[in-house]
Amino acid sequence: MDRYTVHQGQQLGPILAGLRRARGMSQGDLARALGVGQQAISQLERFPEKASLARLMRVLSALQVSLVLESTASAAAEPTVGTDEDW
Repeated sequence: MDRYTVHQGQQLGPILAGLRRARGMSQGDLARALGVGQQAISQLERFPEKASLARLMRVLSALQVSLVLESTASAAAEPTVGTDEDW
């Protein structure tokens, strides 16, 4: 099982494209499986941080991968959630 750690939204595009290619799918193939246009897949791979969670989950399902959240902080550490600018 391959695992990919993503710290920034921009990292997700190349990972999604790699997963798609590893399954022998073109952008058009994935688009057809999702009932969207090829341009939607291109946009997602170029700007993944702009995708809704619902859209991302549909793509992950079509690629037969799961989203796993894993704690990286110790229980005693304060969580870091970013700044107002990140929202």
